Amino acid sequence: MVFERLKSALSGQPAGPHPQLKAALAPFKAVSEELFERAVRYVHDGSGPEILLEVDAAHQADLDQLMGRPGQLVSWRPWVPDPLKKRLAQVGVGGDPRKTVPHARSQFYREGSITQPEFLRFGYLLAALGTGPNRRVDGVPAWLTALLNDLASVIGQSALPHLQWPPERFADLLRHDGCREPEIPATVVLALCQQEKVWGSSMVQPHELPGIDNYLLGFGQLIAPASVSKLTADGRADFARRLKDNPQLAGVLAPIIAQLAADRAKGVRTAAIGVLPMLPDQLQAAVLAPVLLTVPASAAGELVEYLSRTPAGGALLDQAVAAGAKLGAAVQKANARRDALQSAATQVQQLVLPDFTPFPDQFDEQRAFEELRHMVDAQIARLEGKEHAWSVKRRKQLQQISDADLRHIVEAAAGRRNPPQVLGQFNLTLISQSVRSFNPVQLMRLHRPDRNSRLGWLMQPRADTITDLRQVEDAVRRTWNTRETLEQVPRIARSSDWWVSIEPEAAWPWFAQHLDVLQAWLAASAQDAGEALAILDAFPSLPANLLPSIAAAAVGESRKNRPPAQALLAKHGLARELAEQGLTDGRGEIRAASASWLAKAADPAAVSALRAALAKEKREVPRAAMLNALRDLGDDISADLAPDRLLAEAKKGLRAKLPATLDWFDFDRLPALRWADGTEVDPVIPTWWVVLANKVKDPDGSGLLDLYLGQLDPASGEALGRFVLDSWIAQDTRHPTEEESRAHAQTDGQRRYDWAQNNLQRVLNNPNQAQYADWVHQAAAVPLEQHIRDAYAMHQGTYLGSASANRGLLALTTRVPGIELANAVQSYIRNHGARRAQVDSLMYPLYANGQPAAVQLLLSISRRFKQASVQATAAKLVESLADKRGWTADELADRTIPTAGFDADALLRLDYGSRQFVGRATPSGAIELSTADGKTIRSLPAARASDDADEVKAAKKQLTASRKELKAVLTQQTARLYEAMCAQRTWTAADWREFLLEHPLVGQLVSRLVWLENPGPGQRAFRPTEDGSLIDADDETIELEPDATVGLAHRVLVSDDVAASWKAHLADYEVTPLFAQFDNAVPDIDRSASETYALQGHLTDTFSFRGVATKRGYQRGPAEDGAWFSEYTKQFPAAGLTAVLEFTGSYVPEENFACATMGLNFRGERRRAVRLADVPDVLLAECYADYAAVAALGPFDADWGKKTGI
Repeated sequence: MVFERLKSALSGQPAGPHPQLKAALAPFKAVSEELFERAVRYVHDGSGPEILLEVDAAHQADLDQLMGRPGQLVSWRPWVPDPLKKRLAQVGVGGDPRKTVPHARSQFYREGSITQPEFLRFGYLLAALGTGPNRRVDGVPAWLTALLNDLASVIGQSALPHLQWPPERFADLLRHDGCREPEIPATVVLALCQQEKVWGSSMVQPHELPGIDNYLLGFGQLIAPASVSKLTADGRADFARRLKDNPQLAGVLAPIIAQLAADRAKGVRTAAIGVLPMLPDQLQAAVLAPVLLTVPASAAGELVEYLSRTPAGGALLDQAVAAGAKLGAAVQKANARRDALQSAATQVQQLVLPDFTPFPDQFDEQRAFEELRHMVDAQIARLEGKEHAWSVKRRKQLQQISDADLRHIVEAAAGRRNPPQVLGQFNLTLISQSVRSFNPVQLMRLHRPDRNSRLGWLMQPRADTITDLRQVEDAVRRTWNTRETLEQVPRIARSSDWWVSIEPEAAWPWFAQHLDVLQAWLAASAQDAGEALAILDAFPSLPANLLPSIAAAAVGESRKNRPPAQALLAKHGLARELAEQGLTDGRGEIRAASASWLAKAADPAAVSALRAALAKEKREVPRAAMLNALRDLGDDISADLAPDRLLAEAKKGLRAKLPATLDWFDFDRLPALRWADGTEVDPVIPTWWVVLANKVKDPDGSGLLDLYLGQLDPASGEALGRFVLDSWIAQDTRHPTEEESRAHAQTDGQRRYDWAQNNLQRVLNNPNQAQYADWVHQAAAVPLEQHIRDAYAMHQGTYLGSASANRGLLALTTRVPGIELANAVQSYIRNHGARRAQVDSLMYPLYANGQPAAVQLLLSISRRFKQASVQATAAKLVESLADKRGWTADELADRTIPTAGFDADALLRLDYGSRQFVGRATPSGAIELSTADGKTIRSLPAARASDDADEVKAAKKQLTASRKELKAVLTQQTARLYEAMCAQRTWTAADWREFLLEHPLVGQLVSRLVWLENPGPGQRAFRPTEDGSLIDADDETIELEPDATVGLAHRVLVSDDVAASWKAHLADYEVTPLFAQFDNAVPDIDRSASETYALQGHLTDTFSFRGVATKRGYQRGPAEDGAWFSEYTKQFPAAGLTAVLEFTGSYVPEENFACATMGLNFRGERRRAVRLADVPDVLLAECYADYAAVAALGPFDADWGKKTGI
C-alpha cells in the first residue's frame, strides 16, 4: 500500500481503493462482482454515479439485507436468512454476518487515510440502499443521516473515547456537499440530536457521539431556535437535558431553552423549564419575554407556574399580559395560588434530617464463602439428571469452580482484589439473593458498571436492608461512582418500578437533599407527579419551594393525583383558600374537584364560598359536587332537595335531547316512585337522575345521588335501584338472539367446513407440508353439522354491547338490599368476570351500599381476586369504609358479618301469622326446617286459609335470601379464619366473644376450631362447645381472663403432645374440624434463602396441578410473552404476603400436557422477594403443605426437564 501511494504521488494519479473500503462493500459481491467493482470505484473516485439508481429496494431487494441495513438505526441486528448467509460465505464474508459485516465498516470508519469526499460518497451510497435511512429530519440530507446511523450502529461503546468523528468533521462533509455556511451548524446538530425510539439496544446512539457539547459551545449561537423544533419530542427533550448537564451550554443556547419551555409537548417543556434556573434573571427575562407574547395558553401552564414562584417571574408575567399575551387567566390563577402560599411558606418548619448508617465495609468473609459454596452446590444439584446439552455443560462449569475461586470472589467483594473471571458465570442478582453476607457495597464491587447497569436489579433482593436511600447513594459513590448509576438512585423509591421499591419513609431524607428531583417529577407526567406526592407524604413538613407545584397538582387534571396533593396541603391548613380558588376555575371538572376538596377539609367557613359558586354554577357535575360538599359541611340543603326544586332542576336538565349513549335505556319502564311522605314523584325526576348519573360517570353512589334517593320511601329506592341495576347488566351482557345465531351458524359453519376441505387438498398437493397431513385429515373429518354447532355456540357467546361507558348509572343502585346487590355482583363475576372494567365499577355500589352482605363481598374481593386491578380497587374502598367507621379493615370484617336473618340464639324464625317455623344452619350450609313443636319438614308448606298471605310471602322470601346469604357467610368466614390462623392474628377476649363466638352463624364455625388464650409462653388451648362453654383437651372448663387475647392454635405453636391430644379430643367428640390445625409443621429447609426448591422435579400434568392448586385457594399467575404462565399465587393480605407456587408452566388458554413442580417463594409489598426466615412460621408450614400437595401428584423424575420441555 505504501508503494501504491508513493507511485500515485509520483505519477499524479490517485491511489487505488483502500482495502478497508473494499472490505466494507464486500457484501455487494454476493449480488455480483461487477456491482461490487462499480460501487468501490464510485466511492473512491466518484465515477459511475448512476449506481445510486440501481441499489434501492426496487432494483436490488437483497442488498440492503446483505449489508445489515446500514441506513437504519434499529434495536438489534436483523436476522440474515440462510440463503443470504451462503451467498456471503461464497464471496469471502464468513462467520456470523451480523458481526462480520458491521465490523468491516467499523474498521473503515476508523481508517485515517480515507478522504472526506470518499466518506461523502459512501454516505450517498448508504442512503440509496433499500428504503433509505430512518431518523430523518427535514432539511438534513439523507446521506448525512444514513452515514451517522451507520457509524453509530457499527462502533461500540469502548470505541467512543478514541473515535475521530467530531461534529466538525460532519460540518466539513456538508461543505464538500455544497451546503451554505450559515446552515451548517443547525444541520449538524439536527442530524446528531434527532432520536428514534430504539428499545433494548446497547448500540451507540448518534446523540452520544463525542464532541457535541464542544461544538454547541462554539457554534450554538448560530442555531435558530425554531430549527430545533424539527426534532422529535424525544430529541427536543434530550436536547434540553443536555443543556442542564452543561451550565456553559445553557448560557449560549438560552433562546433555544426559552423556545423549548413553551414547546407543544409537555415532556419537552418540563425538561426545558428544569434548565431555566441555571440562567441569570436578566437573561431569563430577555429570552422569555418574546416567547410569552406568542405561546398559546394550552402550552404555557408549566412556564407560568414556574415564573409565578418568584417576584421577578411574576413581574415578567404581568408585563407580558400588559403587552398583549393571552395568558391573563392562567397568570391570575398562578398569582392567587402564590399569594395564598406565601404566608404558609414562612411557617414551614426547617427540615431536620436524621442520621443514617452507611453500609459497612466489614463483613463475615467466612460466612460469605460458605454461602457462595452453598449457592454453587445448590445450582449443581438442580442440574442433576438433566440431559440437555446446555444443562450438562453448565453442570460441568459449576463443578470446576474451586474454593479458591470463591475466596477470590470474597476478596474482591472486600475490595482487596479485582473481580475474577469466574464471576462471569453467575447472574449478580443470584449472588445478591444467595449471599446475604454481602451488603450492597460488596455486591457493587463485584460488578463493573456500564451504561446498561441497572441498580434496581442489584438492590431488588436487598430492599429489606435499605433503611435510608442515602445508604444506596453512599454505596454507589464508594464503588461505581458513575453519573448513570447515581441518576438511578431515586428510581429505587418509585413504586411503579417493578424490580424494587423502598418505602417513602426510607426515601424522604435523600429527596430532602435533592428537591430538584421532586420538582422535576411534579412537573412531569401524572405518574411521576404521583410518585413525588407519595414521597412527600413521608416528609415531616413540606418544603416551601415545592408548595406551588403541590397546589397545582391539587387542582390539576390528574384525578389520581388530586386527593394526595390535597391531603398534603391540608397538613398546612391551606386547603380552604386554595380550594375556594378552584371553585372559579374555567374547567367544570376542576370546580367539582375543588368542591370535593372543601368537603374533605371539613371547614364550615367554606360554606359561603360554596353557596356563591353554586348560585352561579350551570353545569350538573359541579353543582352535584357543591351540594354534596355543603351537606358534608353541615349546611342545610333541605331546600335544595325539596320536590319542587328537584322537579325544576330536572325539567331544566332535560331541555336538551336525551343523550345518545342512553338510547338503550328504557325510560318508559322506570318504576313509579313515592317520596318519603307518601306523595308521588313526578316521572321527570327519576328520568333526570338517570341522565345526571350518566353524566357524572361516577359509580360511587355515596354522594349527591344518594341524598336524592334518601328523599324516597325505602321501597321506591329499592325499586329504582333494582331496575337500573338489571337494565345496566342486561345491556352489558346482551347476546345475539337464537335466530340470529342460527342464521350466522349456517353461513359460518359452511365456511369453516369448506376451508377444512380446501386446506386438506392444498396440503396433500404440497410435498413440503407432508408433516401436517394427519392434522388436516382430522380437521377435514369434522362433519358440517359440528361446524354449525360450534359456530352457533361461539356466536351466542358474543357480547353485542357494553355498559362500561354508563358506569355512572350504578350510583343509583345503592338502595338495593345488600344481599340482593351482593348476589347480583357475584353472578356477574361468575358469568362475565373477564369484563374487568365493569367488574371494577361494580365494587363502588358495594361500597356505597354498606350493608353487611355487600361489605363482606367487598372484603372477600379485596383479599383475593384473579384481577389485580379490581382487587386493588376493592382494597382501597375497604380502607375508606373502615376509616369512615373508625375501624381497621379486620375490625370492619368482624363487625359486618351478616346474620342471614338468624337470631342471636342461632335460629331462623319464619312466621305465617297463624303458625311459625324454625330454621337451623347445618355445617354444610343448608337450612333444616322444623315446625314450632320441633317436627322436621323438608320445605315450607303451602299457605292455609288461616295464614296471613303477606306473612307467607315474606317468610318464603326470607328463606330464599337466608339460604343464599348463609352459604356466602360460611364460605367467606371460613376463608377469613384460615387466613387469621396463617397470619397469627389475635383478638381481644371481648371482641372475640362478641363478634365471633356469639355470632349466630360464625359461632358454629368457631366451635369447630381450637383456640389459644394469650398465644405465647403460658398459653392455654381451648375450644368452645355447643352450649357456649370453653373446655380444654381434658374436658375441663376454663374462663378467659378479661384482658386476654385470643388466637387460633396450630401445630407450629404447640408441642407435639398437645397437638396429638387435641386431634384425639376432636375425634372423640366427633367434631369435624373446620380446617386442619395440627397437621402441618415447619419444613426443614434453608430459610436464609428467598425460595425453596426442595420438591422440584415432581412430574404431573398441567390440569392436575391446576386442580390441586386452585382447590387450595391459589390463582393462576399473570401470563407473560406468548400467553405463557408459570406460577399460581395465593394472597394473605393480613400478613402482607403472597405465596407463589412455581411450576414449569402452561399456556393460556390452557392445554393439558406434562409439567413439573419448581419452587415455593413469597412476595411482600411492592413485589419484594421475602426471605423464608421472614415468613410467619404458621404461614410457611401451611404453604409448604400446599407445595407438597402438588408435588404429591407425581413422583420425582430425574428427566423432568426433558419431559416438560424445559
